[in-house]
Amino acid sequence: MVKKSSCVKVSTDKDRVQSVVDAIKGDATIFIGETRVKSQVEFVMLFGANFDAVLKKHKFFMNDMRVLFAVLHKMTYGNQLSIKQKSIGAELGMDSSNVSKSWNKLLKAGIFVKDEHGNEFVNFDLFLKGKGKTVGEKFEEQAALSHDVLAKQDIKTKRPFRAKAPEKAPVAKRIARKVAKKTDIQTDRKF
Repeated sequence: MVKKSSCVKVSTDKDRVQSVVDAIKGDATIFIGETRVKSQVEFVMLFGANFDAVLKKHKFFMNDMRVLFAVLHKMTYGNQLSIKQKSIGAELGMDSSNVSKSWNKLLKAGIFVKDEHGNEFVNFDLFLKGKGKTVGEKFEEQAALSHDVLAKQDIKTKRPFRAKAPEKAPVAKRIARKVAKKTDIQTDRKF
């Protein structure tokens, strides 16, 4: 017999938690607090609205999607591509010329991006393999390039993450700067 399971989001309000516990019939596991369920397999995040904007602008065929998903499966942390088209073709049972056509189509559409050094990566506005917080810091240039590539095609996307904003100086230093600016302005005045 297969047990039916479900997941319920519960606030930390004790009365609300108790009402959910009372409503459950049978065995249940409830996580309260900061506990997270961790995936047992690698995964890639898809930013749906951004990817949909690309799909509206470009037409893709099944071979293009097969190449894309094979690449997504093989790409490394931070969306980096170190994959040979020949190996993708062998894995998918596709002719290398068809893989090349799909690859170039995905590159032209901005799904794959090439930087000034010739390094290729998957567009950060569309997909992410890794943690957004750390990827935003380590790959800020590639993320900005990803956004610009789509913007040049008039594809409007929202950047899913940004690098951390620079930390503000302590209050005492900010006040000292303001005072210094005011005194500079006053000394420049002619009486």
